[in-house]
Amino acid sequence: MTNSAPPPSSSSSARVEIITLPISHFLKFDLEPQLISIINRGYNKPRFKYGVIDTPRVKKSLMDDFQIDLEMMDDVWVSLVFVLGKPGKETGTGKVEVKFDSKDSGSELTRKLIQKYPIGSLNFDNSSFSRETTETIDSIITKSTQKLHQILSSTTTTQIEFQILGTIAIKPYSTTIPQNYTITAYTSFYPRISILLFNHITKFAKHQLGAKKIWIDVIEEHDLVEFYDKLGFVFVERVTCKVDPVSKALVGEDGGLEGGIRANSDFHLVLMYLDL
Repeated sequence: MTNSAPPPSSSSSARVEIITLPISHFLKFDLEPQLISIINRGYNKPRFKYGVIDTPRVKKSLMDDFQIDLEMMDDVWVSLVFVLGKPGKETGTGKVEVKFDSKDSGSELTRKLIQKYPIGSLNFDNSSFSRETTETIDSIITKSTQKLHQILSSTTTTQIEFQILGTIAIKPYSTTIPQNYTITAYTSFYPRISILLFNHITKFAKHQLGAKKIWIDVIEEHDLVEFYDKLGFVFVERVTCKVDPVSKALVGEDGGLEGGIRANSDFHLVLMYLDL
């Protein structure tokens, strides 16, 4: 994940929009296949790089693999960053056509997005990343739904995933611990997006949902502990996840992970939290 980029140009005809809705809304729009493809593409980056986890992040469905029950659906919030419009002539891409493919890896998608929208050509300052913290949840849902309608009316569902620069979601940490949320479905395919998404979702959690703490569990072998440490997260515990060498299935303590995970070796799950 890249956290910085040169100042954006304000002259590009492309614009960046962020949509934040309960996961139930995205399912009503029949966008689950696209979300699964996007999320798996993002999680495949460390999966392929480190070779620890053998299975994709979403193996069955969003509900199953993110451990969401029906009563929780409206309390699980997903934010998507879209790039809309065509790159301006000043970007230097000329008439070169960038073709996206469903088989593109996360790294390949990032390369193509930067080719189409060179670093510095996208303006993030006028997007809803700068949303007022006093905006009501109803207002956010209304505006995000309208934006999603507009996007879906101007593109095909097969192409929409190539307009998404990153994703992040939060869900209740526990039904018995109110005002605590967990970050998940966190992906980034363009410089600067990861930190903008993080700042957006934590601000939303604090001001719109009244959250007091944000939790995260990460695979230590994916070198993500340092990333969250720099964001101010505090270490809580480190769980060893044992793997059967023949079946590759988890045995014993699984750190609360979803079922169906296979891994090539034992790994460690680190739990961390951030006070808001």
